[in-house]
Amino acid sequence: MKRRWLLIAGLAVALIASVGTDARAQATRSVELAWDASVSPGVTGYNIYRSEVTGGCVGVPQDPTCVKLNPAPISGLTFTDIGVPVGKAYFYTATAFRNTLESIHSVEVEGNLIPPEPPTNLQIVAVLLAGLGLLLLLLFWRRR
Repeated sequence: MKRRWLLIAGLAVALIASVGTDARAQATRSVELAWDASVSPGVTGYNIYRSEVTGGCVGVPQDPTCVKLNPAPISGLTFTDIGVPVGKAYFYTATAFRNTLESIHSVEVEGNLIPPEPPTNLQIVAVLLAGLGLLLLLLFWRRR
């Protein structure tokens, strides 16, 4: 994963995203975000934002789908967005926080929760193992 950096007004944030399966249900997934500590002195935390459209949190005005995910600044260097519905791509940004100052949004990263397309050219081959009383079904397909 690429780290993307932003340095504005002395506050710097690098953000990466990875998508993982949420063990609670297959209809939801989680997006794990991680970043390097800011090199700026006095940073007390980070805020994480999610949008349903690219550029949604960095544009002026912000897209209505841009939401801050954490109620208070995060002191650590990771955040997991859990229970994210499958079927969409989401765009995440981070800001560094110092006292009452917040940096502008980092370059966004994408958490793609669109499931892969089903295989094409699916073929089923049945093999009867009469001596063992087994019927094997073999599936063959071509990935897109």
